[in-house]
Amino acid sequence: MKKIAIMQPYFLPYIGYFQIVAAVDIFVFYDDVNFIKGGWINRNKIIINDKPHFITVPLQNASSNKLITDTLVKKNQKQFLSLEKKIEQRYKKAPYFTSVFPLILKVLRGDYKTISELSISSIKTIAGYLCITTEFVISSERFGDTKDYYRGERLSKICHQLSARTYINAMGGQHLYDKKEFAERGIQLQFLKPEITKYDIHSGHINMSILHLLMYKSVSEVKELLGLYQLI
Repeated sequence: MKKIAIMQPYFLPYIGYFQIVAAVDIFVFYDDVNFIKGGWINRNKIIINDKPHFITVPLQNASSNKLITDTLVKKNQKQFLSLEKKIEQRYKKAPYFTSVFPLILKVLRGDYKTISELSISSIKTIAGYLCITTEFVISSERFGDTKDYYRGERLSKICHQLSARTYINAMGGQHLYDKKEFAERGIQLQFLKPEITKYDIHSGHINMSILHLLMYKSVSEVKELLGLYQLI
């Protein structure tokens, strides 16, 4: 039975995001919904001097009235060089810096216009590094005909179009989606609950960017952590 997940594209997201990516057959980047200011679409956290600090992609006139796919990146070379330098200075002594930092540079220096493109690139690049073979699909490219449906009904329509009968969501979706309603539409709804509480690497926490974890653990060690979850 085919499993899918549908989530907004986040910039260098936390490990729980990649657990969901690895748990499904098809992962849909939900980029034709409204941008959320103050969320994780264009920023994330790393640890500097044992305290969390944001790494943020600058945007042009970001607004909750715009779709993620229509939100443009402010391509200011100075701002991006500052972001690169911040990451380099923090992690240049980390054991896996020479493997991971070139991937980050590839993402930040990529040919893109929107935050959707950049954040999707960050996720696909890391998924490739971790040898995750999940198929990726972009909602703005494939499911424009479902945009008039509301929330759970739209997700169910996308599931049916992809011939999927199981939809996996993050735990935060429990207050948004009802298992019974999905079951009535022929879809099994499950929530992924990570069983990782702390990285134990310089105060690293599960809700930080996976970047912090990749700098300190090997691919095989991270892949082992990807399997630490429950589906409820």
